Amino acid sequence: MPFYEYSCPRCGTTFDLMRPISDRDRPAPCPECGFEKAKRELSRIQPVVSGGPSRRSAPACGGAGGFG
Repeated sequence: MPFYEYSCPRCGTTFDLMRPISDRDRPAPCPECGFEKAKRELSRIQPVVSGGPSRRSAPACGGAGGFG
């Protein structure tokens, strides 16, 4: 099940909630004030990066452009 981000129009709290995709647009209860109609926000995507930028391996021939 995916996580969705919601925000409460009453108290301004932003929170994540794990729900089935079919329930993603259904209003959610705010964990801070209890207001029952928090709305889903567009979540920011945070890619997971491991090991830094990718690097291409050196050519197998050992020379620049395959010559020499």
